[in-house]
Amino acid sequence: MGVVVIFIGGVSGVGKTTVAKECSCKLGNSCFLDADDFHSIENKQKMKQGIPLSDSGNTEKLSKIL
Repeated sequence: MGVVVIFIGGVSGVGKTTVAKECSCKLGNSCFLDADDFHSIENKQKMKQGIPLSDSGNTEKLSKIL
């Protein structure tokens, strides 16, 4: 079987990380990656200031993951 990538999305505070970590444990032979760890420094600063990210900012992050 090839690589399977599962994305869990949603607004802040709904339990995405909790669900993703539990899925990773249950699936076995898998790992949990938090997409926030892949944001650029610039995007992290924007998020701290409450500035929404553009689609291009999120595309940059996803390209690092994939």
